[in-house]
Amino acid sequence: MTEPLEKRLEKAMAELQAAQEALARTERELRQASFAVLSSDRAVRATVGPQGELTGIEFLENKYRGMSPRSWPPVSWRPRARRG
Repeated sequence: MTEPLEKRLEKAMAELQAAQEALARTERELRQASFAVLSSDRAVRATVGPQGELTGIEFLENKYRGMSPRSWPPVSWRPRARRG
């Protein structure tokens, strides 16, 4: 026997609300996301936010004192073009 239309609609609305709440939770998590990377010599840690913006840079264990001006930035480093 099929359920009355009212019951099916009620279930569908509950599923929609649960999906919307899950989406909102995921969006909040993504807005707070960050990614950190450590340099190969373990001297520098850089952190970026969800839009790729630099949010932190740490020079670890005073290793920066031994860096020559010519060693920074690494050859592979290139500034990103700004979008927008």
